[in-house]
Amino acid sequence: MIPPPSSCLSKVKSQLIDPVFEDFVAALNFDKLRVERPKDFVFFCGGANPTAADRTRVSLRHYLLNKKSFFKRVKADIVLAEQANQLYRDTKYENLIDFEADIACIATLVLVIAESAGSLAELGAFASHPTISKALRVIIQNQYYNQESFIRFGPIQLLQNSREENVGVFPWRTFERGGLIISSVNPHYGEIVAYIRAQIDNTPVKTLFKYGDSLSAFVTIYWIIHLLVAAPIGVIERYLEYVKMVLPGNLRDHLYSLTIAGWIKSHPYGGQTYYFTTIDKDPFDYRFRAEISSKDSLRWKADLAKSLQRTHPLKKHVRLLALDSRRRP
Repeated sequence: MIPPPSSCLSKVKSQLIDPVFEDFVAALNFDKLRVERPKDFVFFCGGANPTAADRTRVSLRHYLLNKKSFFKRVKADIVLAEQANQLYRDTKYENLIDFEADIACIATLVLVIAESAGSLAELGAFASHPTISKALRVIIQNQYYNQESFIRFGPIQLLQNSREENVGVFPWRTFERGGLIISSVNPHYGEIVAYIRAQIDNTPVKTLFKYGDSLSAFVTIYWIIHLLVAAPIGVIERYLEYVKMVLPGNLRDHLYSLTIAGWIKSHPYGGQTYYFTTIDKDPFDYRFRAEISSKDSLRWKADLAKSLQRTHPLKKHVRLLALDSRRRP
């Protein structure tokens, strides 16, 4: 829980922090503040997904990703595990699981289709991880669900003990030498998509802000960038320090994860790299301290926007790029 602003924030106005931002933060009641993800995205793991134009559907995941209606019906962005793992090499995370745990804490869902050796290994690792398991949902073939196996009575059972709907069972089939039998999945396509959509809809839209919570930390980074319109990493870091948000790791790594989520982008200009949001949405549901006379969040933000333009002026090119990149979820 964050300490009351009166006890944790300096009363001395800092030249590095906008004075209206200082007043705004001091007026907020962080104990009752609620946060939400700027937009939904699914971290999607499973069988092979060939990049080449291949009409042979080698896995259920490959089949779903090549259905034109899939993305529209799911109504969420899809982040593929292999795409994220390529970016992992550029981070300072000590291992891939820690990286995927950060992705999981900001994802609406971590969806694993248990259909290959790699996806079964991911399932085992994810189900035993306290952060990833909370967001984890699994789709598995009926024939494997009914088998006596470690997967069935290990990670699958663990997930179902928490909530039965965490596992979706469907009767698609594959050829002995590999490859999806299309006719076995076509009749169930609508139900598979409905299952995924239901899991997204059942994820809480808003959660209580918790100081030290990973999701709250990521949302606070996004919030600061959103208020600033665009900012280099040093400015973002100063504002995080001001609100006493201690990150469980490297800020640059958190920015990588937010980029993968599609919440922010970066652009080099001059001698700096600027970060800006891709969504025109404030992630906070504001609550103010009882003694604050003005509780109009729109007025607060309008005054703050004007002040920030003076204290943190942006190059015209950067400002226009950042504003043009925002889109409504």
